[in-house]
Amino acid sequence: MNSFIGSTTKYGLIFFNFICLVFGLLCIIFGALARSSANYGDVLAVGQGPANMSIIVGVCVFVICFLGCCGALKENRCMLITFGCIVFLLVIVEFAIGGFAYKYRNKLEDVSVDQFKGMIEKAETEAGKDLKKNLDDLQSNLKCCGAVNASDWGSFDKIPDSCYEDKKAKKVYAEGCVQAIKETLAPAMKVLSITVIIFACIQVLGILGSCCVASCIRRAQYDHV
Repeated sequence: MNSFIGSTTKYGLIFFNFICLVFGLLCIIFGALARSSANYGDVLAVGQGPANMSIIVGVCVFVICFLGCCGALKENRCMLITFGCIVFLLVIVEFAIGGFAYKYRNKLEDVSVDQFKGMIEKAETEAGKDLKKNLDDLQSNLKCCGAVNASDWGSFDKIPDSCYEDKKAKKVYAEGCVQAIKETLAPAMKVLSITVIIFACIQVLGILGSCCVASCIRRAQYDHV
């Protein structure tokens, strides 16, 4: 590839894919650490779902970007076009998921409240001892009580010690745990949202870059004929 624009775009695309490869590896590492560490997944009724999703996304990004790197290095037009098409589909899926989450954000919060109340009911049974401990840890750490408030535990004598701000004064935490979790995760979600938007923009540049390099390869092939 002799043209300056083509060569610059080629190495720019390689650099872009290298950054995305690192991003994919970080997703895999984050997911693996999340699976092996104690967290509130069981309490929030999501289990290992987010960790597994992070690993899946990381593997997909790694494989796709490896394809893009190989296509750019080998100047393989077919691989570059395949890479561009896959990334284009990924961008559409990302925006669709983002739009769905935004549209149903209030309903998702209602589901979280119902799920948390279900966790409380289960924690009061003999089989829910481990869950009860997780709930106690959550309430103590976030200084909250119940899904919405202390009344979610039912009668006053059922309210656990972890709900009390001052047990002698019989003063319980006023804030519900769903709201407390939301406030705790808000900064991280904001950063995540900005990161996803930036990553989507970079992906669009990757699509344009792959198309440009593929076009330069095609012109070079015609020039040699």
